[in-house]
This record gives sequence, C-alpha cells and structure tokens, in this order.
Amino acid sequence: MAESFRPFVASGLTAAERVDAACRLAIVGKLACRDIATWLRGAAINEPEFRLLWLLSGSGNGAAECSLDQADLAERLVVSPAQVSGAVERLRNLGLLERVQHERDRRRQLWRVTNTAGELLGQIVSQVACPHERREEAA
Repeated sequence: MAESFRPFVASGLTAAERVDAACRLAIVGKLACRDIATWLRGAAINEPEFRLLWLLSGSGNGAAECSLDQADLAERLVVSPAQVSGAVERLRNLGLLERVQHERDRRRQLWRVTNTAGELLGQIVSQVACPHERREEAA
C-alpha cells in the first residue's frame, strides 16, 4: 500500500523534479498533520491514533469498514510497528478498537473500530465541516 503513495519512483521525472515533488509533498503532509491536530483539540485521541481509526473506519476512501492486523496498519500508516502497537493498546483501552478473530489464522490479531469510535469520528468530522456543509447535513 505504501508503494502506491510513491508517485515519482518510476514516473519519468528528472531527479531534480522528483526531489522537488517530494519536498512539496512533505510540506503538504506537515500542514495536514497540523490541521488534524487542530481538529482533535479536546478529543481523547491524537493525530496518529485518529489516522489509524480513520483508516479502519473506511471513511477516507468511501470503502466499507475493515479489519487489519498491526503489520498492515503500520505499512498503510507509514509508521513503525511499535507506534501501531502503542496506539492500538491505547485505543483498545478507550473502547475505540476491538479485536477480531482472523478466519484462518487464530494467531493473527485483527482490529476494527467500535461504534464508539464511529461516533467519535462523526463528531470530529462535524467540527471540521464548513458552514454550508452543516446546513446540507441538517436538511
């Protein structure tokens, strides 16, 4: 999954163009993290935990809710397995994640969001909504 976010690896751009594009994306990423941190003020979760819940909820791409193991989460979030482990434990203790049995491999621990997490994500999204979006949702 992380490979799909590396658009310039085999893109035909010159080395300088690839470096420039990567630097621009790094800036955009930092600004996005700041926005997320602002939206989470007063919430019980931080930015990496939010991204983990958002991924599992399927909200980011309109997909259905999914269950993933910690290795898949680390790869998709582009963080270390240790960071995912800490976030999963904290979110589980907050009642925002639940463990799911893998269909074929009982040793694998899959995680999915709880209804409480869905409600929290909904509250965060409603705080982010522009005034015209709030009017449309109320109608």
